[in-house]
Amino acid sequence: MPASSRSSAGASRRARSRSTAQSTWSVVAVNPGESFSGTMPRRLGPATSFTVVTVHFRTLYRFVVTSLERRQIVHVGVTAHPTGAWVAQRMIEAVSDTPPRYLLHDRDSIYDARFRARLRGLGVRCICSPPRAPQANAICERLVGTLRRDCLDHVLLFGERHAERILREYVRYYHGRPHRSLHAQPPAGARWLAPGRAATSRELTATPVLGGLHHRYAFPSARPSPPP
Repeated sequence: MPASSRSSAGASRRARSRSTAQSTWSVVAVNPGESFSGTMPRRLGPATSFTVVTVHFRTLYRFVVTSLERRQIVHVGVTAHPTGAWVAQRMIEAVSDTPPRYLLHDRDSIYDARFRARLRGLGVRCICSPPRAPQANAICERLVGTLRRDCLDHVLLFGERHAERILREYVRYYHGRPHRSLHAQPPAGARWLAPGRAATSRELTATPVLGGLHHRYAFPSARPSPPP
């Protein structure tokens, strides 16, 4: 083959390779550039699942849905027998009021055709992360580590209802604590917090969470004076 033909063929292959990489990058919707940080977090809802073991050596499956915009935990669910119908129902409960435009999830077989069909009815497009690429769903993967380190590794679980109650209590604490990525603001946002009042003392009060595993700290605030 002449040198000119080989160079043109090589250029064509490189062009096809660049085109394929760009199209794949846009499909998984994890572009870390300016357009992603500006618009995609408001439209993308990552979901993931992981397992824990109870004191009776039963395996429970946790399903977590998060919002990228404020790192909020939108929904948590626990079951011993996960199915596509169960996950779809949990997802409907989580996003039926304000469904995201996209849902990013891993390649677990639980996200089957029934799951995608029900979400399609809400106008949600399911995006499957690339194989062996946990960084494509990095927010959810990091959140799983947070749930384990801050809560589940320190609690004995007895069943599904107990596990879900523990998770929901931790989620309330999680939404009120400051996050570095949110400029020391909680995921719920400052506008959702109670209005600040002048402190009457310099002593902090500690409110235990999960039996003392965590605490909420605050200054005693002055009670508002009764109306005249």
